Amino acid sequence: MVAGFLLVACAAATAGTQTGVTSVWPVFRHDLQRTGRSDRVGPLAPSTPKWVFVAEEYMPDVNHAIDSSPCIASDGTIYVGDHGGILWALNPEDGKPRWFFDAKGAIAWASPSVGPDGTIYFGTFASNTPDGGGRLYAVSRDGGYRWHFPFPGTQLDSPPTIGPDGALYIAAFDGALHSLVVSSNTPYLRWSSPLSTSSQVVSSPAFSHDGSRLYIGTLDGELVAVSLLDGSVVWRAALDAEVYATPAVGKDGTVFVGTFAGSMYAVNPSGDVVWQCTPTDAGEIKASPAVGPDGTVYFATRNGRLYRLNPKDGSVIWTWQSETGGRINSSPVVDANGNAYFGAEDGFVYAVGADGRLLWRYDVGSAYGNIVNSSPAIGADGTLYVGTQHGTVYAFSSTASIAYGDIDGDGRVSVKDVTLVLGYVLAGRPLLPSQLKAADVAPAGAPDGKLTIGDAVRILRRALGIEPDPWP
Repeated sequence: MVAGFLLVACAAATAGTQTGVTSVWPVFRHDLQRTGRSDRVGPLAPSTPKWVFVAEEYMPDVNHAIDSSPCIASDGTIYVGDHGGILWALNPEDGKPRWFFDAKGAIAWASPSVGPDGTIYFGTFASNTPDGGGRLYAVSRDGGYRWHFPFPGTQLDSPPTIGPDGALYIAAFDGALHSLVVSSNTPYLRWSSPLSTSSQVVSSPAFSHDGSRLYIGTLDGELVAVSLLDGSVVWRAALDAEVYATPAVGKDGTVFVGTFAGSMYAVNPSGDVVWQCTPTDAGEIKASPAVGPDGTVYFATRNGRLYRLNPKDGSVIWTWQSETGGRINSSPVVDANGNAYFGAEDGFVYAVGADGRLLWRYDVGSAYGNIVNSSPAIGADGTLYVGTQHGTVYAFSSTASIAYGDIDGDGRVSVKDVTLVLGYVLAGRPLLPSQLKAADVAPAGAPDGKLTIGDAVRILRRALGIEPDPWP
């Protein structure tokens, strides 16, 4: 027991006691309470992405689908993993890779975390090893390998987190929550707490404000409170269905968690259900809830809806419904003004205001099957970062300039953009206001506020490399 205490103390001294002090977005859902809330104001009306990172440009013939969510280091570097097993470190100014690390095992939903010393932690769903099990990796801030810890015969799909005690916590498909400490650059298993005897665990832990316990959901339909000291179960709260999502802890310690039956629960620190909200036809909940600056609870469903609830009684303040009804697996994040940002399987990134009205949406590839499962992260300057299943990362900023000719927002001018303009001009197919601005490139040097064949011709010339600078 003394040895275990010393190991934890050593880890705390190395990793720091609070991940939230070094970066504006160091872990999945922003902080250890998993509120999904930023103290910055996100983009209110971006006309175009600030930049678009395309993994295939740097490493072709690899499955670069991104379901994990970005984290952001203290210097602004964005870290995100893909299904090809690549951890990318992206420059916040232009989205170009500073380095990449090949883990040789898919990084699925296990979003990376960054520690106070700059070490990045992430898990792989599987590995190219005989047992096929997942691995927990630690990589230095310059991309160098530090260590890995194997989980033979089981997979990791839950984001790893440095707890308030400096230890690492990660759930696995073996139905257990694991705690590790690091001494002399070597990881040791401190304890494993069996949460389920029949199902894997994909939820990640949310920590109490006093740092004594954590809360995590299971596919058995339970919310479990676990002691950080020894992994013992403090209590179990029975819910109405599986829990895929990560819980969020409110200011007063109330735990909010959603289920696959479409219910949002509020559970007090003693394990008692305070209220249950199950809107009619809400759809399953796979995305994690967010806690707004005023304490209200936001949650999204796989019926394309976003809800805002009163935290005291669970009553619905408003409901927003997407036009497409596309499933929302992307966990919404909330900015300092109560605006919510998330993606959906319909290929759009959305911003919904605190009043429940759509602020903006951006098409990242609905026409060719791109979807957004990644949960966004908000940087120090309010830039929103989010990944997609086509291996791209988008950066949205309110101050971004118009990318003339880049109608589909993929960071380049191509024949696809010409097709979109011709669809609008010849067939009346709709374009978003931001796309209309980006397409208005004719006459040369004096865009006239309307779209014609002339605009399509100039964009085609640009796509072919014929149109010279300045542009437009």
